[in-house]
Amino acid sequence: MVGVASWLFQRQPRLPSVAIVLREGWGAAPANIDGSVEGRYDAQLNPDGYLVYDKPLTVALKDLIVHHTATGFDATPADIQRLHMQDRGYADVAYHYLIGADGTIYEGRVLGARGAHTGGRNTGSIGVSLFGNFEDLTPTVAQLDSLWRLAGALTFDFWLERLGGHRDYQPGATVCPGANLWPLLPDLAQACAVSLVRSG
Repeated sequence: MVGVASWLFQRQPRLPSVAIVLREGWGAAPANIDGSVEGRYDAQLNPDGYLVYDKPLTVALKDLIVHHTATGFDATPADIQRLHMQDRGYADVAYHYLIGADGTIYEGRVLGARGAHTGGRNTGSIGVSLFGNFEDLTPTVAQLDSLWRLAGALTFDFWLERLGGHRDYQPGATVCPGANLWPLLPDLAQACAVSLVRSG
């Protein structure tokens, strides 16, 4: 299928069972680094800028942070990218992966670039967001299955150490990933054999 690759395609090759719709497959716009509020990373002048990691991702990445898009199930990756780039001024979609209601996994911001999904905790973390507002809706079985498989692949391939929801990494600032997804994260952390981050 055009635009769909297994985890094997330009990814770590150990878990080929996770199919991902790549950026070109959903029509992603190119990142706009210099025209964004992030700007280009500079250790002295712009330490919060768009950073491409200069070390192996098995060293750079430590956390998996789970989000919801706070939209309806019918939103698309292009919708989220437009929201993030045009409305919020980010260089690209903030998350590294998005998961549709049917379980389709979409590549977001390239994994080698720091995300823009969790204030103060973007460095070293992978942002995964499920389409839906899980304060009101319930994640679909297909979404949860894909989240479990993707989280397993990412923790295995990159030796991640911790997992939690957005609200756990930015307590008091958000309810993300919503009341109907957040309680499922302890089981996910246990299944991935990583530490659970909990804000209470």
